[in-house]
Amino acid sequence: MLGIKAALAAGVKWRRQPKMVGNWKNLENISPFLLQRCCFTNLLPPGRLYRKNPVYNFLRSRERALRRLFRTYWRRRALWQRDCQIHCTMNKFIRPGLKETIAVQKSDVERLKNEINSTDKKGESTYIKEFLKEYRSHAQTSTYDNLYRRCKTADIIWVGDYHANPASQHFLIRLLKALRRSEKPMILGMEMVYRKNQGILEQWLDGTVSEKEFLKRIRYDLEWGYDWEDYRAIFLTAKSLRIAVKGLDCGLRKDLRKIRKRDLCVATNIIEIIQRNSQAQLFIFFGESHLAESHLPGKVRRALKDLGQTLEDVVIVQNMDSIYWNLMRENHRAEVVQIEPGKFCVFNSTPLEKYRSYEQAILRWRHQDEDHPEA
Repeated sequence: MLGIKAALAAGVKWRRQPKMVGNWKNLENISPFLLQRCCFTNLLPPGRLYRKNPVYNFLRSRERALRRLFRTYWRRRALWQRDCQIHCTMNKFIRPGLKETIAVQKSDVERLKNEINSTDKKGESTYIKEFLKEYRSHAQTSTYDNLYRRCKTADIIWVGDYHANPASQHFLIRLLKALRRSEKPMILGMEMVYRKNQGILEQWLDGTVSEKEFLKRIRYDLEWGYDWEDYRAIFLTAKSLRIAVKGLDCGLRKDLRKIRKRDLCVATNIIEIIQRNSQAQLFIFFGESHLAESHLPGKVRRALKDLGQTLEDVVIVQNMDSIYWNLMRENHRAEVVQIEPGKFCVFNSTPLEKYRSYEQAILRWRHQDEDHPEA
């Protein structure tokens, strides 16, 4: 009986000092010895009857709460110290003047992005935010040789296209030339050509129809509108390397609200190509925002799994802003980084060059609309 009275007295005494427990600053002064003294159930004599005693249960719950609070504080304090150490380490190796240079470049890029977003609202969509969230950091730097070796063993190679940036199309040409040495048949799937226009595409590549007729039949300026010369170089390179070219895109291109349905339709087209050409290596050149895990690659992977197939794939994106700024802060000049196994990012232009190319495309479209308002 004396033990219970002593426990009650200790409990009342502890409850009269809530500030010591509730205030995070005061928790630094709590030592393990003090925590041991706050374990009120140690004052109770041992026995099974106390498990059903309400006094025992109350004191036991208070003890557990204090232990949780104590552990949480030190865990958060350790994480805070680690973040501070990482921040100090990163800033320590940034050479003088580099921080100011990065700040100026980022401000120019943000200003340009704001001007673009005032015209094109797609950048604010959840679909694009999902993609940007997935490709905002990297695991390690890499090289083109490592990238090529990884691609040679892959069955599907996804290449992200920033349509307005010519460097994106030039990288695909470089990749096709580097990997064409293998004897494996290759197929190139293009977003810019609808699947329904596959016939006229093959006629143009065979020389049956003229380039002008081909562009007119696929309504290139209205349906796509980006600089034709850069995409023309891709088709001619594929023709010279004897790589088959397939149109992949479906309708719904203009409606961002139906972009997930569009992905599902494109994934179906890709599965059909894989089933008809099981021995071929497939290159898919599609808009970068479609290459998030939950977008096109994930849909194709799940569809193949349902069919009992497992194919190895590689995803390559280009010129991601967040990774570029991280490399600049670390004073790295890497051309290729590995985001995670099977995912790479290559750099062939700066964020400023990337967004300026899109700004130029918008201005060109605006002038075309002024010159041909009836279109």
